[in-house]
Amino acid sequence: MKALQARDIIFDVVNDYALAQTPAIAVKWPDTAFDKPAAAPYFDTAIRHATSPQASLADSSGARIWENAGVCSVTVNVPIARGLQLGYTHGQGLIDAFRAYRGSVWFRNIRLRELGSEGGFERIQVLTDFEYRDIS
Repeated sequence: MKALQARDIIFDVVNDYALAQTPAIAVKWPDTAFDKPAAAPYFDTAIRHATSPQASLADSSGARIWENAGVCSVTVNVPIARGLQLGYTHGQGLIDAFRAYRGSVWFRNIRLRELGSEGGFERIQVLTDFEYRDIS
């Protein structure tokens, strides 16, 4: 699996959760124009690759296994007037979504941390380490 495919899978987990909410939650994706809602929750996403060591010797065709790893961050932004409860609810919902995923990206060390308020929003951050294999 290549980095772009892994990114799409990781962001699909976030997007599926956001779209399942009523009303759907807006998501700010990297490198995409975004108008921050003034009075509604939204998610801010980021992926940072960290390592990709070789994990095998080459086979007879020359292909090797590479273990790619990094961190996905989703910041849940909730208007201060709506309180932290909604932030924790969506934070836990994202944690549950990452834990429930079964596929070619492995999520682990899924955690939540409180970031405090900024610009009229309370912020809860969900972080997950991810790993996937590239055979090339």
